[in-house]
Amino acid sequence: MGLQMRPAMARSLDMRPTVNDFQQENQWVALARAHWLKTKVRKVRPEVIKNDIWDPLVTEGFSLHSLLLLENLHILEKYLWPTYSEDASNYHVLLIAVIVGIKQREHLPIWENFSDRPEDFSSLFRRILSMNLDQTLPTTSRIYLLSFVISAFQSLENLQIRKECAPLVSIAIWHNLHSIDARTKLLERSAALKRAWRISTKRYDMADESGKARIRFERSWLYSMLLEFLQRLNPLGELSEDNKASFQHDDT
Repeated sequence: MGLQMRPAMARSLDMRPTVNDFQQENQWVALARAHWLKTKVRKVRPEVIKNDIWDPLVTEGFSLHSLLLLENLHILEKYLWPTYSEDASNYHVLLIAVIVGIKQREHLPIWENFSDRPEDFSSLFRRILSMNLDQTLPTTSRIYLLSFVISAFQSLENLQIRKECAPLVSIAIWHNLHSIDARTKLLERSAALKRAWRISTKRYDMADESGKARIRFERSWLYSMLLEFLQRLNPLGELSEDNKASFQHDDT
């Protein structure tokens, strides 16, 4: 009986698309032919993103087989990224994060796909950072979003990526230390640190209101993620008084 089970188990574990998947009238192949394989896409239809792609993936539990099929059908390169704009839906952003995660899993090139439109990539990156903080999103969605950010931090040799990631871990995040005294003691350890802090402070003071809002977001993003992580570690009770003091947000 064990020998009879092995072929079935092997098939269940082998989730990679085959030639037959692309030759048969697979739902994803049909969708790709209808929307992005045969023509150059200039505008996306939100109902296609939500009803025809996102919802079926959710129903399948984000089947690896389907995700690999979509990646092989170049959904990112030919559909999701060419049609991305600041007005794109959250589902559009989530799908980009999902496919980037598949590319990361398969060790495929990722960031060169975004190099043609640096301003739009900056917009996308900001959307992904913001959605990471949205606690109303399902956990699965947030994992894909966080995986996107992790992949970015693993690719800091890329100038475009480094430009987006660096502000999230700059000295400006020391605004979130538990006290001004603690920060001052750290700055006193090094002239280079004091100089970096002065430059950071001056950059904020000279920014317009939009720029200041961006800087506040950048310097608080990691703090917010860390705070939620600690709260998830202790879901049944509040943080201790010592922990509250340690993570008190100083936004001066």
